[in-house]
Amino acid sequence: MLAKSKILVVNDSPDLIDFLTTFLEMNSCEVLGVISKKLLHSTLIYFQPDLFILDANLHSYDVVLKFVKNLRKIKCIITYRLSSCQQIMKG
Repeated sequence: MLAKSKILVVNDSPDLIDFLTTFLEMNSCEVLGVISKKLLHSTLIYFQPDLFILDANLHSYDVVLKFVKNLRKIKCIITYRLSSCQQIMKG
């Protein structure tokens, strides 16, 4: 069996994290959501994701970029102004 891709979703909206988690898990991914920037660093070390989906409004990307630079290359998707599940559904 192939290993699942590990994706870390960082956003201040629990509803958005739940939506993305459900969608990604349906597509065979292992997903962990983080709401707080305070928990981000320890979560990065523990979870070691293959991909980040980050909310640029949290200013969390600076922590992630430092982590990525020091450990390994990890893909990042930085979102901006996604405040609801409806926005994602509209495209």
